[in-house]
Amino acid sequence: MWESYFPNAELHFIDVTDGYLTYRSNRSKYHFFDQSNEQKLQNFAMEIGVKFDIIVDDGGHENDQIIKAFEALFPFLNENGGIYVIEDLHTAYWNCCGGTGIVNNNRTGYNITDPGTLPGSSINFLKDLVDEVNFVGANTGLGSTKNVTRELRQNMSEYARHIESLHFYNSICFITKKP
Repeated sequence: MWESYFPNAELHFIDVTDGYLTYRSNRSKYHFFDQSNEQKLQNFAMEIGVKFDIIVDDGGHENDQIIKAFEALFPFLNENGGIYVIEDLHTAYWNCCGGTGIVNNNRTGYNITDPGTLPGSSINFLKDLVDEVNFVGANTGLGSTKNVTRELRQNMSEYARHIESLHFYNSICFITKKP
């Protein structure tokens, strides 16, 4: 599927085992290890030796896997508008993937799962990134980082300094790196 979306790209796939592969191509490269192993992810990215234009997390769906993979690979995303995609985010709501189970939503009257209440959920992690994107405005009232003081810039996290935007859709999030 990904080869048809990116016909000119050099594609690398990471999975815990080759037992899950239903399609294999000579055009793509395959790497087998657990995506929650941050050191292996960093070593993988360093071995590739170039910044990635796009990273699609289409792998493990457990909350800790999604978070650890993002933390390990985001620094290797191209600083010129690279895009990090996390798909199948609906699994963050599932108990089997580290979700919080069923809770009552008073606003809608429906019983839903609320992963935002679990500190380690991928949804809560992404919500925190929204705060990082708005760090300057929240702390200064400025809409731009151009006139930020040196002191404030030093207090900004890597994410506050480098994330341009987050776009949420049903079960997927796109995170764009600042140019």
